[in-house]
Amino acid sequence: MNHPCTSQIFTRLGAATLLVCLLAACGRGGDDAGPRGGGEVVMQVETLRIAAQPFEEKLTATGSLQADEEVMLRPERSGIIEAIHFTEGEQVEEGRVLVKLRGEDLQAQVERMEAQLQLAQREGDRQETLAQRQAISRSEVDQAKSSVAVARAEVDLAKAELAKTEVRAPFSGVVGLRSVSVGGFVTPTTDIASFRRLDPLKLELNVPERYGRFIRPELRVEFSVAGTDQVFTGTVYALEPGIDEVSRTVRLRARVANPEGKLTPGAFVEAQLVLDRIEDAIIIPSLAVVPGLKEETVFVAKDGKAEVRKVTTGIRTADAVLIEEGLRPGDEIITSSILQLRAGARIAPAGARGDAPVAAPSPPAS
Repeated sequence: MNHPCTSQIFTRLGAATLLVCLLAACGRGGDDAGPRGGGEVVMQVETLRIAAQPFEEKLTATGSLQADEEVMLRPERSGIIEAIHFTEGEQVEEGRVLVKLRGEDLQAQVERMEAQLQLAQREGDRQETLAQRQAISRSEVDQAKSSVAVARAEVDLAKAELAKTEVRAPFSGVVGLRSVSVGGFVTPTTDIASFRRLDPLKLELNVPERYGRFIRPELRVEFSVAGTDQVFTGTVYALEPGIDEVSRTVRLRARVANPEGKLTPGAFVEAQLVLDRIEDAIIIPSLAVVPGLKEETVFVAKDGKAEVRKVTTGIRTADAVLIEEGLRPGDEIITSSILQLRAGARIAPAGARGDAPVAAPSPPAS
């Protein structure tokens, strides 16, 4: 007869054995349910469809505005100021008399020389008549003509001295603040007032010598001045043929229209020179470019896979890069998970950014 305890032990062992077998069977069944050989992972990536956009390569530089023409008004001779014919800050036309010096003595000298000229001319006419009658020699006629020429030259000289009593506008421009008064004595070194042509103006800039080869006449310049957000434009018309040995810069000048007088000579300027313009540039985020030892590449989404595309890059910043070769408008580049991708990897675009343009790279600073 079996002992009851022994019967319970065998019953429990049988149950445990059955449980182990069931677990083993479940484990085998799970292995058989999975894909044999492993499945290929599909990676979710962000993409950007390339759209061509205008792009201007610019160089940032600083400089200052200058008057197109600028002189200090001074008399040509010493004398006492008789009259002042301008208002400070007035726009005047070329040739206008601005200051008149006393010149009664010079006026009298002109009149005396003109009288002597008339006398010499009458004598010359008389000598010519006598010569036609063969009453005098030809040499006497020549002497009379010479006297007329000398008298005429003395008249011209006297008039020239009289003209020096007038200070005239050398060109159309604006008169500055005067430093003299009526009745004051002046000399050729006395400053009367500054005189400037304010339309157009000159913009003088200095750019690093490494950019000198890109600077040429007709280059467009964009700039702003303190106190206004308005952007002004100008055109390069000349540059210094040499490089400054101290600053290692090239000096250039641009001409700027100033019809409304908003710009003032001497103003500090922050300018950008448009070195080049591309109407259909391809600009992509810098993070989409994979650097290499010999070449740079970009991943392009094509037919659900990542395709490696070799590219040639141009100007770039931390945010954007200009693509010179390797991509075309309409290409869809991958902009995320770049380090995890490989050629031919299966991808699924998530959050594609359509044809949104990318901000152009910032211009290099001088």
